Amino acid sequence: MSLAQDSPGPSRTGTWTATTVRALGVTTDLTTAGEVLGISRNTAYQLAADGTWPTRLLRLGSRYRVPVAELLRALGLDPAASGSEAGPSTGPASATTDPAACQGAESRAG
Repeated sequence: MSLAQDSPGPSRTGTWTATTVRALGVTTDLTTAGEVLGISRNTAYQLAADGTWPTRLLRLGSRYRVPVAELLRALGLDPAASGSEAGPSTGPASATTDPAACQGAESRAG
């Protein structure tokens, strides 16, 4: 999944941009975070229940909240940057969203 970084809001196709993800605020709900990552609602809740969600989760009663800064890092974006000048994060907390890179890591690990 890639994010268009120069668009001020979601496109007509519902594409998430760096700007619209940042506009979510400090935290967002699990369903919205799943949409940003391209994960269905059911899968998002299953990953959260299994403890395999790709970012830290905040549990508030029966609800999950996802820190937007960590969501941005998982997408390889710098949470401190704003707007279209935001580029890929270079910190150790960044994660790849390149499927080819993920497949290579799986084959090396297994």
